[in-house]
Amino acid sequence: MSFRAGAAIRSPESMLTSKWIAGSSPAMTKPLEGSLLTLTGILELKRIIPEWEIIAKIGRVVMKELFLRWIPLEAIKNISIITIGKFFSYGAGFLYVVFAARILGSDGYGRLVQIMAIVYLFSLPFKFNLSAAAVKLFKERLAGDREERIKELAQSTAFGQVVGSAGFSLVFFIFLIFGAVYWPRFEAWQTALGLFALSEVLHLVRLPFTSILEAYEKFGWRTATAVYTSLWRDFFTVIMMIWGGVLGACLGYLIGEIFIALFIFVISFINWGRETCKLFTISFNPLKDTLYVLYRNARSNYVADVLKRGYKELQKIILGEFVGDAGVGLYSIALKFQKFFQFMASPVGIYLYPRLVEKWNRLREEFYYTLRKYFYQMGAANVALAVVLGLLTPWLVPLLFSSEYLPSIPLVWIMLPAFAVSQLFSIFRRMTFVISQQRALLFESSIKFIVGLPATVFLVSQLDYTGAAWAHAITFYAVVLYQVYFFYKHFKWRWIVPAD
Repeated sequence: MSFRAGAAIRSPESMLTSKWIAGSSPAMTKPLEGSLLTLTGILELKRIIPEWEIIAKIGRVVMKELFLRWIPLEAIKNISIITIGKFFSYGAGFLYVVFAARILGSDGYGRLVQIMAIVYLFSLPFKFNLSAAAVKLFKERLAGDREERIKELAQSTAFGQVVGSAGFSLVFFIFLIFGAVYWPRFEAWQTALGLFALSEVLHLVRLPFTSILEAYEKFGWRTATAVYTSLWRDFFTVIMMIWGGVLGACLGYLIGEIFIALFIFVISFINWGRETCKLFTISFNPLKDTLYVLYRNARSNYVADVLKRGYKELQKIILGEFVGDAGVGLYSIALKFQKFFQFMASPVGIYLYPRLVEKWNRLREEFYYTLRKYFYQMGAANVALAVVLGLLTPWLVPLLFSSEYLPSIPLVWIMLPAFAVSQLFSIFRRMTFVISQQRALLFESSIKFIVGLPATVFLVSQLDYTGAAWAHAITFYAVVLYQVYFFYKHFKWRWIVPAD
C-alpha cells in the first residue's frame, strides 16, 4: 500500500489533516495537502512498521514543512542581504563595545554610557520616529504608482525630522550652558556632551533615509548604508577613543556622522538622481497635508517611543546616581547580550513588514499563515540561542571584556530569558502599524515606564546594579503579557494555531 493511498481512510488522523489544511493559506493548500496526506499515510502504517520508524518519518515530514516549504527562495535571498548588513552593523557595534570596555575600563565606559543617555534623553521629544508610518504610506502609494505623492511624502518626512533636529539643538545647548549650576555632571562633562550632541543632530537628520530604502525594497543599498555607518560610528570611534578616551569617542561620533551624511547624499543621487535635490524644494500646502497624515499615523508611536526610550535612558542615569560609573559599566555590558537576539530578529522583521501590510489589506489568510511561520521558527531559534548563551556566558565575558567585568555574568543570566521572550515579540510594534492599532504602543510603553522606573529605584537601592537587571527582566515580562493579550484580542489564536 502506498502512503498516499492510506489518506483515503477516514481515520481520526485524516480528519485532523483536513482541519489543518482548511486552516492553511489557500496559496499553499496543494503542496501542503500532498505532504500532509503523506503524513496521514505514514500514521496508517503503524501496524506494520516499528514505532521508531514512524516517529522518524513523521519528523522528516514536519521538518520539511517547517524549514523548506515554508521559506521561499526569494525570502531567503532578501533576508540574507539584510542579515549581511545587520551582521556588520551589530557585529561592528558589539566589537565597539568590546574595545570600549577594555580601553576605558568599567568606570570610563560607564561614564560614556551616561553621557550618551543624557543626550538621548534630551533628543527623544525631537525624534519623531516616522519610519514605520512612512514605510506603510510609501507601500500604499507605491501600489498606486502615484509618484508626485511619494515625492511629497519623502519631502515631508525629511523636513519634519530636520525641524526636530533644530529644536533639539536649541533646547539641549541652552541646558548645556545654563544647566551646569543645577547638575554638577553637566559641568564636568560639558565638552563631551556638546560633541556628542552635535553628532546626534546629524543622526536625527538622516533617520528618514532608511525608511525610503525599505519602502522601495532596496535592500542592497540599505545593507551598504548599514555597513558604511558601522565603519564610521564604531571602528573610527574606537580609534579616536584610543587617542582621547571618553572625549575622543564623542569627537569620533561627530566626525563619523559628517561622513555618513555625505555617503547618504551620494546613495540618494545614485538611486533617484536629480529627484534628490527636489527634496529641498518645499511646497507648503502639500507639505501641510502630508505632515498631517504622518502625524495621524505616527502620533501614538511618537509618545510611546518617548516613554519607552525615556525609561531606558533614565534607568542608566538613576543607576549612575546610586552606584557610580563602574556600576553602570557592568550593567551595560550585561545588557549588550540582547544584541544577539536583536541581530537574529531584526532582518526578519524588516523583510516581513511591507509584506504583512500588503497581505493584511488583500490576502488575509496569507497574513495569518505568515505570522504563524514567524512565531514557530523564531520561537525555536530564540530558545536555542538563550540556552547557548547561558552556557557560554562565563567564558565569553572575561574573554571579550576582561576579568574586570566578571560581576556582569549573573546579570546576563537574570536577563537572558527576558531577552529571548521579548525579542520574539519584537514584531509587535510593526504589527500595530499593519492593522492601524498604534494606540497599543502607548499601553506597551506606559507599562515599561510605570513598572520599570519604580522597580529600578527600589531594587537598585536594595541590590545595587543586580537590582537593575531584575527590574529590567520584570519589566520585559510585564510587557510581553500585554503583547500576548494584544495578539489574542485582534487575531484570537490564529497567530499560532490555524483556524478550525
